[in-house]
Amino acid sequence: MKTAAITLHALLALALLSGPAEAQFKFFNPRGSFAVEVSLENPGPDRLRLPIYRNAITSLAVVGDYAVGGTSAAQGLTPFIFTASLSRRSLEQAFDLGQVLPGQRSVQSGFARGTGGVLYAGTMPDDPQGSGHLIKVRVPGGKVEVADLGVPVA
Repeated sequence: MKTAAITLHALLALALLSGPAEAQFKFFNPRGSFAVEVSLENPGPDRLRLPIYRNAITSLAVVGDYAVGGTSAAQGLTPFIFTASLSRRSLEQAFDLGQVLPGQRSVQSGFARGTGGVLYAGTMPDDPQGSGHLIKVRVPGGKVEVADLGVPVA
């Protein structure tokens, strides 16, 4: 009797878990909304993705056709500034911030807007004894351009 009850519960759980996910993709509201995947594992050679441990999105803004994002990274790694085309619904460029500004762990707390599509952001250092920097970000044609404006407060 005990074995029959366990079997019944197991079959019931399996039936509940194997049904179609009715709510999948119904959370996109209003109609026409979508998501752009930036960190899917094994996307194939034709799709750009942000690498694991460097893909936590901490800043996001829209400039023209592009969503511009900044990430945070695990200790010892550097963050990215990325662009995703809203019309093509795809990740277009991932710029390693370490190319311009080594020693930073995150693009922190959003972007401030300047004139002409320019964005400004602050970074947080990887080393607690280090300093964050102010950066200027432009995305002409979806190509990320980053300028280091220095340490705002010594």
